[in-house]
Amino acid sequence: MKKLLLVAVTLMMLGLAACSTATPTPEIEPPGVPTVSPPTAEPTPDDGNPAVFLAIISPSNGTAWESTDFLDVTGSARAMPNDEVIVFFVDEGRNIYGSACADLGPANANNIKTYQTRMTAPVNTPTDGKVIAVVLNDDGSLGGSAGIFATANPDRNDQHITIEEPGNRCVITNPSSFTVEGSGQGAFENSVVVQAQDASGKVLAEQVTTYSSSDVGGPGAWSVTLNVNVATGIEGRLVAFSQNPAGGSPLTSQTYTVFYGK
Repeated sequence: MKKLLLVAVTLMMLGLAACSTATPTPEIEPPGVPTVSPPTAEPTPDDGNPAVFLAIISPSNGTAWESTDFLDVTGSARAMPNDEVIVFFVDEGRNIYGSACADLGPANANNIKTYQTRMTAPVNTPTDGKVIAVVLNDDGSLGGSAGIFATANPDRNDQHITIEEPGNRCVITNPSSFTVEGSGQGAFENSVVVQAQDASGKVLAEQVTTYSSSDVGGPGAWSVTLNVNVATGIEGRLVAFSQNPAGGSPLTSQTYTVFYGK
């Protein structure tokens, strides 16, 4: 995702403070990236110079979750340059592990909009970092940001298939040829089936791939290229799963909502 790479570069230029489980000192935390959840009180109504902010309301600061499970992220914003929010998890070394997109909803009486999405961030070891939400200007510069400290923990289950790119609820700008990337562990013969579907579940494209791992049953990365021919802007799904050799339901699977062009 080109926008996400621009976000990472922007954060580096801002000198994002190293993450830790301890409360950071104000001197090393850049403006616009709070370390605690915002107060519930809303800004005063418009006075011609609306307060500009982007906030993460949930999860709370210091949250920890099993990183292959979905983490639900909700927040609010005011006076952003556009309604497109990108949410991702970044570790202390500024490595990005997962991403998701969200659209800001209608404004309330105080011109405050809300957003919600869900994401995964697969890791192999307990990883301290931040869940960060950003809105970008049209030129790719940072229009607003918010962050909370979080810890992503590895999956306790020996079997999982995850989709890491594109992010959940993100737009696939070129449906005629796009890459889907992810990771897996414990899949039968390390095999992964990846499908692009429409919103009703009709399969539009499918590829079968395998991932390599250094240990038997260990984790590994996979990647496929898909192409679909659909009307621009329709909602769809990406599904990745491990087939069950005994038949029946897949051993493990993950489904993301996407939009084919916009």
